[in-house]
Amino acid sequence: MFKNVKKEDVVTVLTELGEMVNIDMKMGDLKQKLLTNKEYLEDAQFVKDFLISPVENRKIEEEIRKKVEENRKHEEKMREEEIRREERRIEREHELELARIRATRNDETRSPPPRVTSNGDGDISLDKLIKGVEILTVTVPRKAESWNLFFDSLERAYKHKKVPEEFQAEILLKLLGDKASNVLVYIKEEDLKDYAKVKALILKEFEPTPQACLENFRKAKRNSGETHIQFVSRLTSTWEYYCKLRKVEDYESLKELIISDKLFQALDNDTASHICLKQGEKWLRPQELAKECYIYFGAKQKSFDEPRNDLRGTFSSEKYVPPHQRREISRKDDGILKRKECFVCGSLLHLARECQDKRKRNEFVPKQNDKNIHKNSNKNRSANQEAVVAKVDSSHLQSESVQNLVTP
Repeated sequence: MFKNVKKEDVVTVLTELGEMVNIDMKMGDLKQKLLTNKEYLEDAQFVKDFLISPVENRKIEEEIRKKVEENRKHEEKMREEEIRREERRIEREHELELARIRATRNDETRSPPPRVTSNGDGDISLDKLIKGVEILTVTVPRKAESWNLFFDSLERAYKHKKVPEEFQAEILLKLLGDKASNVLVYIKEEDLKDYAKVKALILKEFEPTPQACLENFRKAKRNSGETHIQFVSRLTSTWEYYCKLRKVEDYESLKELIISDKLFQALDNDTASHICLKQGEKWLRPQELAKECYIYFGAKQKSFDEPRNDLRGTFSSEKYVPPHQRREISRKDDGILKRKECFVCGSLLHLARECQDKRKRNEFVPKQNDKNIHKNSNKNRSANQEAVVAKVDSSHLQSESVQNLVTP
């Protein structure tokens, strides 16, 4: 009955049976108390079952704990094996990449540079052909809007030098240099000799959005040292590239594109952002764009009273004058527009604080202490003098009280 039974189990059973025991008592005394207990003598089987139940529960808990621990260890082992397999796979990939690089270098060192046929004058190396194309091509652009100029000049150089198609992609990658590193990461090996696919990947990574291309066209300025003819050529190429991105090929489409761009330029920032998300890479025709704006204004409960966009720049033929230098005021008396003028010299070109006459006059007036002036005036004032208060009305002075001493 007492097999695998702990002292805590016996103490728990005796406490339930009404015996006064504690954990400090010896196991033998606890067993003797249990065997001599009244409840045990009356129903020994019930007491035995009651005593065995904690033991069985403890066994079940121990088994569950062991299973959980085994599962945890198994999962950790599987995870470690997965990590080791991934590390081995990465190592194999690195080894294959290194082997491919070594093989490529060996091929380059062993094989002579490729030769292409020129215009019947003999054979020239690919390096010379690259140099010739590089001379006829603009430099690799740093700005996104210049890629169309680069590819236009490059393709004209290909035609002029009669470069075979199998060398065009290689020459392009040579000219790009470090910029081609990102393209070489995800391009397929069989596409490395396809000029059209290499060009498409480069434009996909570097070309600007149509909206950015339009903004660049609007903000374009003639560079230092650039002639007007070169500037016009650059503007023409930029506009043609923008039309190409918008897929505009006829007059009607061009007309609708200009109207849509003008309407989009007049939108406020919130509506313009909504339209950008709505149209995505495409562009909306004027009627479609107007309908989307109408729906957006209705959904946002925006007012149509202010059609002009104050946030976007407007241009005027008049010279800009800062607000603090503007002379005209909006106040009118009897329909006559009043102008601000200098009350020192009467000029309309400046105010009194900017008047040169006032500054010259103040240079010859000695500065005195206000307290001394007040004391001297009190001393010189006699009994037969009176104070006269008068209001002065002048177009050059504000209405104020002036007090002077007069002698009767």
